[in-house]
Amino acid sequence: METIIKEFKVHFITLPPIVAENQEGRTGKLIISDDKLIIITMEQRSFSLGCHQKNYDISISSITDVDNEEELLQFTIPGLIKNYIVLLKLDSREDVQYIVEQLPTVQSEKFAKIPEKYLQEQQKEHSYQSRLSELTPRIFSSDIIIALNVFLFLAMFASSGWNTSLLSLSLRESSASFPMEPLLQFGADYGPLTLGQYQWWRLITSTFVHIGLLHLLANMGCLWQVGRLLERLYGHTIFILIYLGSALFGSIFSIYMQPMIVSAGASGAIFGLYGSLTAYFLFRRKEIPLYTLKTILPGTAGFLLANLLIGFFTPFINNYAHLGGLVAGFMLGILGSLPLDEQKRVQQRPMKITLVLGGIALALCLTLPILFQQAAFWSWFSDVETEDQLLSESFQNLATRTAQKQITNQTLLDESRSIQENYQRLFQQGEQLGALVYQRIPGREKLFQAIMHYLKLRVEAIEYWRATANHDEWFAAVLHAEKIFDEELLKGQRGENFLPTAWRLYQEADKLEQNVPWNILERNTKLYVAIQALKQYLQLRQQLANLIINYDEQDEQQSSTAIEIVRKIQEQQPEVLRQVNNIVSSSSEFIQKQKQQLQDATSEIHKSISNLNGSLNGKNKK
Repeated sequence: METIIKEFKVHFITLPPIVAENQEGRTGKLIISDDKLIIITMEQRSFSLGCHQKNYDISISSITDVDNEEELLQFTIPGLIKNYIVLLKLDSREDVQYIVEQLPTVQSEKFAKIPEKYLQEQQKEHSYQSRLSELTPRIFSSDIIIALNVFLFLAMFASSGWNTSLLSLSLRESSASFPMEPLLQFGADYGPLTLGQYQWWRLITSTFVHIGLLHLLANMGCLWQVGRLLERLYGHTIFILIYLGSALFGSIFSIYMQPMIVSAGASGAIFGLYGSLTAYFLFRRKEIPLYTLKTILPGTAGFLLANLLIGFFTPFINNYAHLGGLVAGFMLGILGSLPLDEQKRVQQRPMKITLVLGGIALALCLTLPILFQQAAFWSWFSDVETEDQLLSESFQNLATRTAQKQITNQTLLDESRSIQENYQRLFQQGEQLGALVYQRIPGREKLFQAIMHYLKLRVEAIEYWRATANHDEWFAAVLHAEKIFDEELLKGQRGENFLPTAWRLYQEADKLEQNVPWNILERNTKLYVAIQALKQYLQLRQQLANLIINYDEQDEQQSSTAIEIVRKIQEQQPEVLRQVNNIVSSSSEFIQKQKQQLQDATSEIHKSISNLNGSLNGKNKK
């Protein structure tokens, strides 16, 4: 078994194909064992984003022509037909010196020193690194941003009652199980609040809120890595402007595309930092060492591509924030890029800060009018969402008190009218928004139609309930009065108490006819017929009561009239009872039908929201 003496991180400058292909500019490892030197590379898998490790073993005794300069190490390895040169860059001179001491000192006839172009590039790299340190000797902006993110995470963790799902190392688990209330409380982005209630500050604060420990660690790790380099390249002020600008426009694009998602996280801003890094290296490439360009640009492109592809196939990752932040960061990076020459940098800094601020202002002028148009719709949506919950609770409470006979008829009518008018107001506001939705807010039509249908059903349901609640009570009162009248007659009484009651019930019938909900056609026909039948029946009962009260046994005409009225009563009674039972039965059926329609309408709203978001998940990480 081989004994590993030491392991080193290396950057490949030239690497022959017998070791690995397409590794120039990449990072790998170099291991020295008892008698071998092992080069470890990471090669791309076919048709996959993944990589696999490949080891190439070289006998130390076969290595010749060792040369070194600063952090560069060059040596020759044998091949079947010819020898190959390997040129590596290590992290320190000490590492290079240690390896040189382990390798043979044999030099062949073809020995050649490290090419001058690589030495010049190495000097340029040293100059570049020292210049960055001189231009921005202290790094603190990125550290402050990281500290603020960590502090808010701990505060949210405490306010959530130390919810352990926040500490989950699974993105899916923490996204699915963590409650929304703490996220919204600490400033997460959510369309009905950001746009609907004009809480615009959420576009920025959502960048400092994270859904889980792994979410925080991943974003802060990336921010630590790229933020410190960018802070040196752009300076503190422009770096902060790029970070906040990328965060802002990442949130704007996200909320435009997915307004019903609760969105939080710093990755929109971090994608913006990578965009600005790409912009700097492309537009200032003459000032950047070739080795740095070859090392950082492919790594940056790979990071962006891999994360965007993962985001497209992972429902709880907010790729719209990533794309918005990336584009904003790239554009702001172009506007704010400063030269590495100190004198030019000092001269251009005020102009560059002005350009970045102007770019942010111009972009806001172009995007905010679109969001303001959206705001009118989402403000209405927020009102519907909030008021519907309150109105539904009020209506349920009213129905319960009515069933328990705890309120008067007038109170019933007043309170139900107030609830109905509020739903009607929301419906009318929606009608006024119709043209705006169909002409200027594409993609919201189905949700708008579903909400309008729901509100219309609510108005009809309350209208029907208001109209029929008293009807059913009136039916019961008529039948009860008739029963009392019959009982009085059987006891030999004349039924004087029935007449005022019958007259009052008859007058109430006139009012009930006026309140029949004619827009509910199926119900109103049966209801109207039942009221008319009972009114006729009441008239016959009243006539009979008058005859009985004023009855004269010697008056033969009265006797025949009484007999005729009794006959009509007996004929109409089964039909009246059938009409009443019919209306009571249809009332129950209609109520069940309305409940099902409301449930279907609610489901349609949820479906429209899901289609609008493109995800069934309620929270997205960015």
